[in-house]
Amino acid sequence: MIRRLRIALIASARFPIREPFAGGLEAHTWALASALRRRGHRISLFAAPGSDPCLGVRELAVHAPRLSAAARADLSMTDPSAMDEHHAYLRLMLDLAHGDGSPSYDLVHNNSLHYLPVAMAPAVPAPVVTTLHTPPTPWLESAIQTDPTGSGVFTAVSAHTARSWQPLVHAGHLRRTELAALVGSARATLVTPCWDEPYGLVVAESLACGTPVAGFDRGALAEILTPDCGRLVPYPDVPALAAALDETMSLSRRACRERAESFCSLGRMTDRYESLYEELLS
Repeated sequence: MIRRLRIALIASARFPIREPFAGGLEAHTWALASALRRRGHRISLFAAPGSDPCLGVRELAVHAPRLSAAARADLSMTDPSAMDEHHAYLRLMLDLAHGDGSPSYDLVHNNSLHYLPVAMAPAVPAPVVTTLHTPPTPWLESAIQTDPTGSGVFTAVSAHTARSWQPLVHAGHLRRTELAALVGSARATLVTPCWDEPYGLVVAESLACGTPVAGFDRGALAEILTPDCGRLVPYPDVPALAAALDETMSLSRRACRERAESFCSLGRMTDRYESLYEELLS
């Protein structure tokens, strides 16, 4: 039998958790809080004012700050409602982290869409579970990345939503041997400069690993690539780049390596610098 827990359930601050529900998020939170209470758990629902009092509601302090005329005139000022939410969740998470005069919680369940419960979860003594209700958003993704320990626990409302939050194809900062193994295992490298690339070391590195390149024709890329080892398309023609990818993957890996050795290698660069030094000194 599961023991009875004291659970802090964090709801969205935008709409009350009561019928008629403003949307699926509110209905989900109400149903979860009701079901947990029926099973004997002690629920404190932190929610917007006007929420169903039967749920053990503790209202989020969503109060408009008193701003001076000078502050309101600041061009960088965010939307007032976003500022209200920010301070409400900040106050809540500080209370959960340092104690708010009530008994401690066994667990905190974040059912909101706000980033602060995620970003501040490591400061809370109790485990924090966050349910993901939406596709990735910049604020939530960045909040998740602020926790270097990866201590947060996440669930999602569907397998589809969970897959959308899976981390990308990012390998981090690799040593040269590790980087060479990774690039060499690829069938092609996409190089997409948005400026006139002065050289494009990633192109040379890819060719050195025997991996052909498909990219935008910007800057020096056309000096490095030949038709044997890569394909270039006009910038910023994304459909053309996608169309060139299949052909790029069929190019000879040996030709890529040979181009790197003859044009891009450290030895070739050093030879030319030595020739320049001798020319200057003779």
